[in-house]
Amino acid sequence: MSKTAKNLFVRVRACLCESDVDEKLRLATELADDWQAGRLLRQPVELEDVVEAGRPKKPELVPPRQLKRCQPWRAKRGLVIPGSREAALLTRRARSAPEGKQSRHPNTASSQWE
Repeated sequence: MSKTAKNLFVRVRACLCESDVDEKLRLATELADDWQAGRLLRQPVELEDVVEAGRPKKPELVPPRQLKRCQPWRAKRGLVIPGSREAALLTRRARSAPEGKQSRHPNTASSQWE
């Protein structure tokens, strides 16, 4: 049903119902390419309802030690780590602010937050 179907709704339904991850990605990529190229028709068509979207059968479980960690220079929850690139940028912005106008960010060097 992938490339042969020209109807947008038929192709979207096929993507939603697919449970194999690789196949779902392939269908979605083809759908996006065809949509941007203008090769899809948007005519109404009778389709069965999607009762449940396709999902992988069983997720691959790995031990916690094998999980990817975030990069060490990235702070969690939007906090800025002292000495980090973000802290340097914020400090530079605070120093370059016009006289009398102080930065409102709590991690910058301003007397407002000290």
